[in-house]
Amino acid sequence: MAKVAVSTSTGTYQANALSIPMDRADRYLIRITKGLLFNFYPKFDYSKSAFEVTQLVWNEEVEQSLRGLFYDERGDRVFRFWRGVTENYDTGLFVYSFYDGPPFMVTGDVSVI
Repeated sequence: MAKVAVSTSTGTYQANALSIPMDRADRYLIRITKGLLFNFYPKFDYSKSAFEVTQLVWNEEVEQSLRGLFYDERGDRVFRFWRGVTENYDTGLFVYSFYDGPPFMVTGDVSVI
């Protein structure tokens, strides 16, 4: 991750940017999600899941939505994540933040297939 200047209609600000291709980052985040699903939700059969990765922007709406999920972290805020699955184990949601950077949301849904 690197800091870059972003210009908007409200001014210029510093934002985090990935220096690797997004498709590679997406595959990495999906692998993390599969590992966490296996660890925390062994009943979740992700073998037929369709995963989607979305980069989020920290704001009040995102913070409010995370309050209903389980929170965990590793390495004193190096890797923070929020997680949750539906009662029937067919849809899951994970949100990741590395080094307090921008969050990424990964969803997995078996009902899409």
